[in-house]
Amino acid sequence: MTTTLNTSRANQAGGRRFRLGGLRALALAAVVALFGNACATVTRSSSSGEVGEHTWSSKDRTLAAALIASHIVDVGQTMGALKSGLSEGNPLYGSHPSLGRMVATKLAATGLTLWAANRFPALRTRILTTNLVLQVGIVGLNARYVGLKMSF
Repeated sequence: MTTTLNTSRANQAGGRRFRLGGLRALALAAVVALFGNACATVTRSSSSGEVGEHTWSSKDRTLAAALIASHIVDVGQTMGALKSGLSEGNPLYGSHPSLGRMVATKLAATGLTLWAANRFPALRTRILTTNLVLQVGIVGLNARYVGLKMSF
Protein backbone atom coordinates (compact mmCIF):
# COMPACT_ATOMS: atom_id res chain seq x y z
CA MET A 1 0.00 0.00 0.00
CA THR A 2 1.38 3.38 -0.99
CA THR A 3 -0.19 6.66 0.01
CA THR A 4 0.62 9.66 -2.15
CA LEU A 5 0.54 13.14 -0.67
CA ASN A 6 0.47 16.14 -3.00
CA THR A 7 1.57 19.53 -1.82
CA SER A 8 1.34 22.78 -3.74
CA ARG A 9 5.09 23.30 -3.40
CA ALA A 10 5.79 19.82 -4.78
CA ASN A 11 3.40 20.40 -7.66
CA GLN A 12 5.08 23.70 -8.48
CA ALA A 13 8.47 21.94 -8.48
CA GLY A 14 7.62 19.74 -11.43
CA GLY A 15 4.91 17.51 -10.03
CA ARG A 16 7.14 15.50 -7.68
CA ARG A 17 5.24 13.58 -5.04
CA PHE A 18 6.11 12.35 -1.60
CA ARG A 19 5.29 8.67 -1.24
CA LEU A 20 4.63 7.17 2.15
CA GLY A 21 5.60 3.57 1.44
CA GLY A 22 4.40 0.54 3.33
CA LEU A 23 7.61 0.30 5.38
CA ARG A 24 7.36 3.89 6.55
CA ALA A 25 3.67 3.56 7.38
CA LEU A 26 4.36 0.33 9.26
CA ALA A 27 7.24 1.96 11.17
CA LEU A 28 5.06 4.91 12.16
CA ALA A 29 2.29 2.57 13.29
CA ALA A 30 4.77 0.52 15.32
CA VAL A 31 6.13 3.62 17.08
CA VAL A 32 2.62 4.79 17.91
CA ALA A 33 1.68 1.31 19.16
CA LEU A 34 4.82 1.07 21.32
CA PHE A 35 4.17 4.47 22.83
CA GLY A 36 0.49 3.77 23.41
CA ASN A 37 1.23 0.40 24.98
CA ALA A 38 3.90 1.85 27.26
CA CYS A 39 1.66 4.67 28.43
CA ALA A 40 -1.39 2.47 28.99
CA THR A 41 -2.43 1.49 32.46
CA VAL A 42 -0.67 -1.71 33.44
CA THR A 43 -2.10 -4.12 35.93
CA ARG A 44 0.23 -6.47 37.75
CA SER A 45 -0.42 -9.24 40.16
CA SER A 46 1.87 -9.70 43.12
CA SER A 47 2.75 -13.08 44.60
CA SER A 48 0.19 -12.51 47.35
CA GLY A 49 -2.60 -12.25 44.81
CA GLU A 50 -3.13 -8.52 45.27
CA VAL A 51 -3.57 -6.49 42.13
CA GLY A 52 -1.64 -3.24 41.79
CA GLU A 53 -1.98 -0.57 39.15
CA HIS A 54 0.33 2.15 37.92
CA THR A 55 0.12 4.69 35.13
CA TRP A 56 2.57 7.00 33.43
CA SER A 57 2.59 10.60 34.63
CA SER A 58 2.04 13.46 32.23
CA LYS A 59 5.74 14.35 32.55
CA ASP A 60 6.81 10.80 31.62
CA ARG A 61 4.45 10.69 28.63
CA THR A 62 5.88 14.00 27.45
CA LEU A 63 9.45 12.72 27.85
CA ALA A 64 8.58 9.56 25.89
CA ALA A 65 6.92 11.57 23.11
CA ALA A 66 9.95 13.87 22.89
CA LEU A 67 12.25 10.84 22.75
CA ILE A 68 10.27 9.32 19.89
CA ALA A 69 10.22 12.66 18.06
CA SER A 70 14.00 13.01 18.46
CA HIS A 71 14.51 9.53 16.98
CA ILE A 72 12.34 10.50 13.99
CA VAL A 73 14.33 13.72 13.49
CA ASP A 74 17.60 11.74 13.72
CA VAL A 75 16.48 9.33 10.99
CA GLY A 76 15.38 12.25 8.81
CA GLN A 77 18.69 14.06 9.30
CA THR A 78 20.63 10.88 8.51
CA MET A 79 18.66 10.26 5.32
CA GLY A 80 19.22 13.90 4.31
CA ALA A 81 22.96 13.58 4.97
CA LEU A 82 23.17 10.35 2.98
CA LYS A 83 21.39 11.95 0.02
CA SER A 84 23.92 14.81 0.23
CA GLY A 85 26.81 12.37 -0.16
CA LEU A 86 27.85 12.11 3.49
CA SER A 87 28.21 8.79 5.29
CA GLU A 88 26.78 7.55 8.58
CA GLY A 89 29.06 7.54 11.60
CA ASN A 90 27.07 5.09 13.74
CA PRO A 91 28.72 1.64 13.45
CA LEU A 92 25.38 -0.09 14.13
CA TYR A 93 24.08 1.19 10.80
CA GLY A 94 27.12 0.94 8.57
CA SER A 95 28.32 3.78 6.37
CA HIS A 96 25.29 3.87 4.04
CA PRO A 97 22.31 2.29 5.82
CA SER A 98 18.91 1.77 4.27
CA LEU A 99 15.87 3.48 5.72
CA GLY A 100 14.59 0.07 6.77
CA ARG A 101 17.73 -0.70 8.76
CA MET A 102 17.59 2.65 10.54
CA VAL A 103 13.89 2.30 11.33
CA ALA A 104 14.37 -1.25 12.62
CA THR A 105 17.26 -0.16 14.85
CA LYS A 106 15.36 2.87 16.13
CA LEU A 107 12.28 0.76 16.84
CA ALA A 108 14.37 -1.73 18.79
CA ALA A 109 16.10 1.02 20.79
CA THR A 110 12.86 2.89 21.46
CA GLY A 111 11.02 -0.30 22.32
CA LEU A 112 13.72 -1.36 24.77
CA THR A 113 13.72 2.08 26.39
CA LEU A 114 9.94 2.17 26.75
CA TRP A 115 9.89 -1.40 28.05
CA ALA A 116 12.54 -0.56 30.68
CA ALA A 117 10.69 2.62 31.65
CA ASN A 118 7.46 0.67 32.04
CA ARG A 119 9.11 -2.27 33.83
CA PHE A 120 10.89 -0.08 36.40
CA PRO A 121 8.44 2.67 37.40
CA ALA A 122 10.72 4.04 40.13
CA LEU A 123 13.40 4.71 37.50
CA ARG A 124 11.03 5.71 34.67
CA THR A 125 11.75 9.44 34.65
CA ARG A 126 15.50 8.87 34.93
CA ILE A 127 15.49 6.30 32.09
CA LEU A 128 13.48 8.55 29.78
CA THR A 129 15.43 11.71 30.65
CA THR A 130 18.83 10.05 30.16
CA ASN A 131 17.83 8.61 26.79
CA LEU A 132 16.29 11.90 25.68
CA VAL A 133 19.41 13.89 26.62
CA LEU A 134 21.59 11.45 24.65
CA GLN A 135 19.29 11.53 21.63
CA VAL A 136 18.96 15.33 21.63
CA GLY A 137 22.76 15.49 21.78
CA ILE A 138 22.95 13.28 18.68
CA VAL A 139 20.39 15.44 16.87
CA GLY A 140 22.35 18.54 17.88
CA LEU A 141 25.59 17.05 16.60
CA ASN A 142 23.88 16.14 13.32
CA ALA A 143 22.54 19.68 13.04
CA ARG A 144 26.05 21.02 13.45
CA TYR A 145 27.23 19.06 10.40
CA VAL A 146 24.17 18.83 8.16
CA GLY A 147 21.77 21.37 9.61
CA LEU A 148 18.16 20.52 10.30
CA LYS A 149 17.58 19.26 6.76
CA MET A 150 15.62 16.04 6.80
CA SER A 151 14.66 13.59 4.10
CA PHE A 152 12.53 10.47 4.21
